[in-house]
Amino acid sequence: RSLAKNMGIESRIPEGPAIALGAMEGSLYEMIQVYSTLANRGKKVDLHTIERIETSNGTIIYEHQIEEKPEQVIRPEHVDIMTHLLQSVVDSGTARRLRYRHGLYGEIAGKTGTTQKQSDGWFIGYKSNLVAGAWVGAENPSVHFRSLSLGQGANTALPIWGHFMQKIYKDKSFKSIRYAKFQKPDEFTLAQIECDPYIPD
Repeated sequence: RSLAKNMGIESRIPEGPAIALGAMEGSLYEMIQVYSTLANRGKKVDLHTIERIETSNGTIIYEHQIEEKPEQVIRPEHVDIMTHLLQSVVDSGTARRLRYRHGLYGEIAGKTGTTQKQSDGWFIGYKSNLVAGAWVGAENPSVHFRSLSLGQGANTALPIWGHFMQKIYKDKSFKSIRYAKFQKPDEFTLAQIECDPYIPD
Protein backbone atom coordinates (compact mmCIF):
# COMPACT_ATOMS: atom_id res chain seq x y z
CA ARG A 1 0.00 0.00 0.00
CA SER A 2 2.83 2.36 0.86
CA LEU A 3 4.64 1.68 -2.43
CA ALA A 4 1.44 2.15 -4.44
CA LYS A 5 0.87 5.51 -2.76
CA ASN A 6 4.47 6.55 -3.41
CA MET A 7 4.12 5.61 -7.09
CA GLY A 8 1.00 7.69 -7.61
CA ILE A 9 -2.16 6.01 -6.30
CA GLU A 10 -4.21 8.64 -4.49
CA SER A 11 -7.44 6.64 -4.14
CA ARG A 12 -8.20 4.68 -0.99
CA ILE A 13 -6.35 1.37 -0.91
CA PRO A 14 -8.11 -1.21 1.27
CA GLU A 15 -6.12 -3.38 3.66
CA GLY A 16 -5.96 -7.01 2.60
CA PRO A 17 -4.01 -9.48 0.46
CA ALA A 18 -6.32 -9.07 -2.57
CA ILE A 19 -4.81 -5.65 -3.34
CA ALA A 20 -1.82 -7.53 -4.79
CA LEU A 21 -4.22 -8.62 -7.56
CA GLY A 22 -5.52 -5.09 -8.07
CA ALA A 23 -8.69 -5.34 -5.95
CA MET A 24 -9.14 -1.61 -5.50
CA GLU A 25 -10.68 1.38 -7.23
CA GLY A 26 -8.25 3.51 -9.21
CA SER A 27 -8.38 5.94 -12.10
CA LEU A 28 -6.68 5.75 -15.47
CA TYR A 29 -4.81 8.93 -14.51
CA GLU A 30 -3.41 7.24 -11.39
CA MET A 31 -2.40 4.13 -13.30
CA ILE A 32 -0.60 6.23 -15.92
CA GLN A 33 1.31 7.88 -13.06
CA VAL A 34 2.32 4.46 -11.69
CA TYR A 35 3.45 3.14 -15.07
CA SER A 36 5.27 6.41 -15.78
CA THR A 37 7.29 5.73 -12.65
CA LEU A 38 8.16 2.30 -14.07
CA ALA A 39 9.12 3.77 -17.46
CA ASN A 40 11.29 6.29 -15.61
CA ARG A 41 13.14 3.49 -13.76
CA GLY A 42 11.58 4.25 -10.40
CA LYS A 43 11.72 8.05 -10.45
CA LYS A 44 8.32 9.64 -9.98
CA VAL A 45 7.68 12.70 -12.11
CA ASP A 46 4.28 14.23 -11.43
CA LEU A 47 1.99 14.32 -14.44
CA HIS A 48 0.81 17.64 -15.79
CA THR A 49 -1.57 18.69 -18.54
CA ILE A 50 -0.20 22.07 -19.59
CA GLU A 51 3.40 22.26 -20.78
CA ARG A 52 3.50 25.92 -21.78
CA ILE A 53 1.25 28.90 -22.54
CA GLU A 54 2.55 31.65 -24.77
CA THR A 55 1.13 34.67 -26.56
CA SER A 56 0.85 35.01 -30.35
CA ASN A 57 4.19 36.85 -30.42
CA GLY A 58 5.96 34.12 -28.43
CA THR A 59 6.00 35.63 -24.94
CA ILE A 60 5.81 32.78 -22.41
CA ILE A 61 3.07 33.36 -19.84
CA TYR A 62 3.43 30.00 -18.10
CA GLU A 63 5.81 27.07 -18.36
CA HIS A 64 5.61 23.92 -16.27
CA GLN A 65 8.68 23.45 -14.11
CA ILE A 66 9.97 19.92 -13.73
CA GLU A 67 11.76 18.99 -10.53
CA GLU A 68 15.50 18.87 -11.10
CA LYS A 69 15.79 15.67 -9.06
CA PRO A 70 12.63 13.56 -9.22
CA GLU A 71 12.04 11.34 -6.21
CA GLN A 72 13.30 7.75 -6.51
CA VAL A 73 10.37 5.78 -5.07
CA ILE A 74 11.41 2.28 -6.18
CA ARG A 75 14.88 0.87 -6.82
CA PRO A 76 15.92 0.78 -10.51
CA GLU A 77 16.85 -2.91 -10.37
CA HIS A 78 13.36 -3.75 -9.05
CA VAL A 79 11.85 -1.76 -11.91
CA ASP A 80 14.06 -3.65 -14.37
CA ILE A 81 12.61 -6.94 -13.09
CA MET A 82 9.05 -5.61 -13.35
CA THR A 83 9.64 -4.29 -16.86
CA HIS A 84 11.08 -7.65 -17.88
CA LEU A 85 7.95 -9.39 -16.56
CA LEU A 86 5.63 -6.90 -18.28
CA GLN A 87 7.50 -7.36 -21.58
CA SER A 88 6.60 -11.04 -21.41
CA VAL A 89 2.89 -10.05 -21.25
CA VAL A 90 3.34 -8.45 -24.70
CA ASP A 91 5.69 -11.09 -26.11
CA SER A 92 3.83 -14.21 -25.00
CA GLY A 93 0.92 -13.30 -22.72
CA THR A 94 -2.49 -11.67 -22.83
CA ALA A 95 -1.20 -8.70 -24.88
CA ARG A 96 0.63 -10.72 -27.57
CA ARG A 97 -1.91 -9.65 -30.22
CA LEU A 98 -0.09 -6.30 -30.24
CA ARG A 99 2.58 -8.23 -32.13
CA TYR A 100 0.60 -10.34 -34.59
CA ARG A 101 -2.57 -8.25 -35.05
CA HIS A 102 -1.31 -4.70 -34.68
CA GLY A 103 2.20 -5.28 -36.04
CA LEU A 104 3.91 -3.50 -33.16
CA TYR A 105 7.52 -4.56 -32.80
CA GLY A 106 10.37 -3.35 -30.65
CA GLU A 107 10.47 -3.25 -26.87
CA ILE A 108 7.04 -2.82 -25.26
CA ALA A 109 5.91 -3.65 -21.73
CA GLY A 110 2.33 -3.63 -20.53
CA LYS A 111 -0.55 -5.26 -18.71
CA THR A 112 -4.14 -6.11 -19.52
CA GLY A 113 -6.75 -6.05 -16.80
CA THR A 114 -10.36 -7.14 -16.40
CA THR A 115 -12.56 -6.54 -13.36
CA GLN A 116 -15.33 -8.75 -11.96
CA LYS A 117 -18.21 -9.38 -14.37
CA GLN A 118 -16.23 -7.65 -17.14
CA SER A 119 -17.34 -4.19 -15.97
CA ASP A 120 -13.92 -2.70 -16.70
CA GLY A 121 -11.30 -3.50 -19.34
CA TRP A 122 -7.79 -2.09 -19.09
CA PHE A 123 -4.54 -1.93 -20.96
CA ILE A 124 -1.58 0.16 -19.90
CA GLY A 125 1.51 -0.10 -22.06
CA TYR A 126 4.85 1.64 -22.07
CA LYS A 127 8.15 2.08 -23.78
CA SER A 128 11.11 3.79 -22.14
CA ASN A 129 9.92 7.20 -23.40
CA LEU A 130 6.12 6.88 -23.69
CA VAL A 131 3.32 5.63 -21.45
CA ALA A 132 -0.29 5.31 -22.64
CA GLY A 133 -3.37 3.62 -21.25
CA ALA A 134 -6.91 2.72 -22.22
CA TRP A 135 -9.91 1.99 -20.01
CA VAL A 136 -13.28 0.73 -21.23
CA GLY A 137 -16.13 0.74 -18.75
CA ALA A 138 -18.90 2.73 -17.13
CA GLU A 139 -19.25 4.75 -13.95
CA ASN A 140 -21.66 2.14 -12.61
CA PRO A 141 -20.18 -1.41 -12.44
CA SER A 142 -23.64 -2.91 -13.04
CA VAL A 143 -23.05 -1.91 -16.68
CA HIS A 144 -20.83 -4.69 -18.00
CA PHE A 145 -20.16 -7.12 -20.82
CA ARG A 146 -21.99 -10.45 -20.64
CA SER A 147 -18.98 -12.68 -21.21
CA LEU A 148 -15.25 -12.69 -20.61
CA SER A 149 -14.59 -13.23 -24.31
CA LEU A 150 -16.33 -9.92 -25.06
CA GLY A 151 -15.33 -7.90 -22.01
CA GLN A 152 -11.75 -8.79 -21.17
CA GLY A 153 -9.20 -5.98 -21.34
CA ALA A 154 -7.39 -7.73 -24.19
CA ASN A 155 -10.55 -7.40 -26.34
CA THR A 156 -11.78 -3.96 -25.22
CA ALA A 157 -8.95 -1.68 -24.11
CA LEU A 158 -5.94 -3.25 -25.81
CA PRO A 159 -7.17 -2.58 -29.40
CA ILE A 160 -7.52 1.13 -28.56
CA TRP A 161 -3.92 1.19 -27.37
CA GLY A 162 -2.82 -0.82 -30.41
CA HIS A 163 -4.46 1.58 -32.90
CA PHE A 164 -2.99 4.57 -31.08
CA MET A 165 0.49 3.08 -31.14
CA GLN A 166 0.19 2.16 -34.83
CA LYS A 167 -0.29 5.86 -35.57
CA ILE A 168 2.76 6.70 -33.45
CA TYR A 169 4.84 4.11 -35.32
CA LYS A 170 3.78 5.43 -38.73
CA ASP A 171 4.67 9.05 -37.89
CA LYS A 172 8.34 9.63 -38.72
CA SER A 173 8.56 12.46 -36.20
CA PHE A 174 8.03 9.84 -33.45
CA LYS A 175 10.81 7.55 -34.63
CA SER A 176 12.55 7.84 -31.25
CA ILE A 177 9.50 6.24 -29.61
CA ARG A 178 9.29 3.38 -32.09
CA TYR A 179 12.93 2.38 -31.58
CA ALA A 180 13.18 3.16 -27.85
CA LYS A 181 14.84 0.51 -25.72
CA PHE A 182 14.64 -0.27 -22.03
CA GLN A 183 17.69 -0.08 -19.80
CA LYS A 184 19.43 -3.47 -19.83
CA PRO A 185 19.36 -5.05 -16.35
CA ASP A 186 22.76 -5.67 -14.76
CA GLU A 187 24.12 -9.22 -14.45
CA PHE A 188 22.94 -9.66 -10.85
CA THR A 189 19.37 -8.63 -11.76
CA LEU A 190 19.41 -10.90 -14.83
CA ALA A 191 20.48 -13.82 -12.61
CA GLN A 192 17.47 -13.20 -10.34
CA ILE A 193 15.02 -13.48 -13.23
CA GLU A 194 16.76 -16.35 -15.01
CA CYS A 195 14.37 -19.26 -14.57
CA ASP A 196 12.44 -21.75 -16.66
CA PRO A 197 9.17 -20.36 -18.05
CA TYR A 198 7.27 -23.34 -16.56
CA ILE A 199 7.62 -26.00 -13.88
CA PRO A 200 7.64 -29.55 -15.26
CA ASP A 201 5.29 -32.16 -13.72
